[in-house]
This record gives sequence, C-alpha cells and structure tokens, in this order.
Amino acid sequence: GMVSGATGALAVVLPDFVAEHGVGYLFITVMFMGIIQFVFGLLGGGRLIKLVGHPVMLGFCNGLAIVIGIAQFHSFKYSRYCPVACDSPSYAW
Repeated sequence: GMVSGATGALAVVLPDFVAEHGVGYLFITVMFMGIIQFVFGLLGGGRLIKLVGHPVMLGFCNGLAIVIGIAQFHSFKYSRYCPVACDSPSYAW
C-alpha cells in the first residue's frame, strides 16, 4: 500500500524512537498517534489541508519516499544468513 501523510512521517520517526526507547513503547505510541489523528478528524482539522499548496504536498510525499528508501539500504549491507563462512572464497554473490 501507499504510505503518505502522517503515516509516512510516523514510519520515518518510529525506527529511531524504538532504537532509543525500546519496543515497549511502540504500541502506546502508535495508539496515541491514532487517537490524535482521530480527534483531529472529528474536530474538522482536515479543512486546514486546503491551506497547503499542491507542490508542498508533493514535495512532502516525495521527501518521505526518499527518506524511507534510504532507510532501507542498511538491510543490504550485511547478510543475516551465511550458509558458509561469509569471508570464505566460496561465498561469492
């Protein structure tokens, strides 16, 4: 699915938050974020998005895509599974 808006911002912030505070606070953080979004919607806060220009929204979503994409690169640095010793000559990609 597409990650955008507040969900995309949360996806960028959560890994550092979990690294600093641990997984124990993950559930309550996500639930609190959902409550804030829900209350914002009930109060009609969505009308404020009309004040944000289309180029700004596109730039925000594109920036999120770049940040999320760059955050994935560390997964490719090291193999988590090596069937043989990873530094042996027979282990060639």
